Amino acid sequence: MVKKTIININIVIIVLIFAIFSCQKNKIEKDLSSQLDYVKNITEFIQQGKYIRINLDKLKYKIIKPVSKITNNNLISKKQNKYFLSAPYSCILKNDSLIIVDSDLNCLFIADKNGKIINKYGRKGNGPGEFIKPSFIVSNKNFIAVYNNTGIVLLDDKFKFITKLDAHFAPFGSCMSMNSYYLFTLSSNPQKLSDIDIYNLTGKNFGEYYGSINMPMIIEYGKQPIAINKIVIDVIDDYIFSAYSGLPFLFVFDQANKHLLTIEIVGKIIDRQYSNVRINKSLKSNKIIVSIISSLTSFRNRLIIQLPKRNILELELSLNDELKITPKILYKLQYDREIVPSNIYFVENSVFACYNFDSQVVKYQLNK
Repeated sequence: MVKKTIININIVIIVLIFAIFSCQKNKIEKDLSSQLDYVKNITEFIQQGKYIRINLDKLKYKIIKPVSKITNNNLISKKQNKYFLSAPYSCILKNDSLIIVDSDLNCLFIADKNGKIINKYGRKGNGPGEFIKPSFIVSNKNFIAVYNNTGIVLLDDKFKFITKLDAHFAPFGSCMSMNSYYLFTLSSNPQKLSDIDIYNLTGKNFGEYYGSINMPMIIEYGKQPIAINKIVIDVIDDYIFSAYSGLPFLFVFDQANKHLLTIEIVGKIIDRQYSNVRINKSLKSNKIIVSIISSLTSFRNRLIIQLPKRNILELELSLNDELKITPKILYKLQYDREIVPSNIYFVENSVFACYNFDSQVVKYQLNK
């Protein structure tokens, strides 16, 4: 009789726990749904300028396999100082060399055409030629810029230190871009974190602040229910492409801060990412941690958008008098683990994906 009573009590406790958990889950799902509806409703800004919608479900879909990898098996030793990758965050191809930013080792690794790492630049510190948690790297014909915890380090093409620019610490995605005349980066002003700051790269005003691009302030900074304060940037000719990582919108501006176009990306890939949002338990309030557009990278008139689950979207751009955008194909980067790259880099017909958790850079080949 006592044993039967204990069993019944246990059943009641289990039922109560299940009921409480179900109520909490339903409450969280309801909260998430309302928050997502709120932040996605930005029609007022979209109506300023042209608007197009790209449906991923209607595009050709192709899975592409790696063609080569740069791992610790590729590394060599020089004067008994062993080179090894720890956390490759981003990379660029310059002068036939692949330059890899390692955010753990606070340095740049230089690899040759065959993927052999042959040199290293930088160390931990605040001085010239030193970094603290470097993350993103860009270049033009004359300069290399490295996003750093203490500012943007500007180097010449021989890795000679030039100067350091103020920057808001943002180790996330493609937080910086560069053309022949200007450097574009996230604002260093904590009150204007939705702005993109522009710095001169020519003439007597070299390194000085030139102006800003004003991204739409969807919701007051610090109070957003979704991680929309993470901005990704890419510049093609005179056009600035930017996005909040947590939203499926790509905004296009000219250098006069005129909003030209909004591109909305829809499809099952986007829907699934929103349905799988996670609650960050370490925060006092339940904020949605979700990434839709992780990074932007371009080569000539082709723009690559990094989407969830190692999917990348290729857009073809017509850069004549009027900007025209044509969606081409949706790729899936094949990888042997269910992780995503911290960043991707596109050049010629190749995509380099930096898997910082696995300490390797993987090369993929796209359609010609």
